[in-house]
Amino acid sequence: MLVLSRKSGERVVLTLASGEEIWVGVGHVTSSGKVLLTFQAPPDVDIKREELLARSGHEGQSEGSPGHGAPLATDGP
Repeated sequence: MLVLSRKSGERVVLTLASGEEIWVGVGHVTSSGKVLLTFQAPPDVDIKREELLARSGHEGQSEGSPGHGAPLATDGP
């Protein structure tokens, strides 16, 4: 396991064996300590939240559209 510290606006990149990249960024850190993450990934990559997988009872259900762009899901502004 790799543990990193990142500030608001900073990103890390994950490179898949295929050479495709997934970018994960810190979009914003709220005053209460909540961290909003951004994800940019190829269109065929599903991005899922762990608690939704556990609640649904299977891994085949996607939270939102996979792929490029800003955060797929946020609980705040």
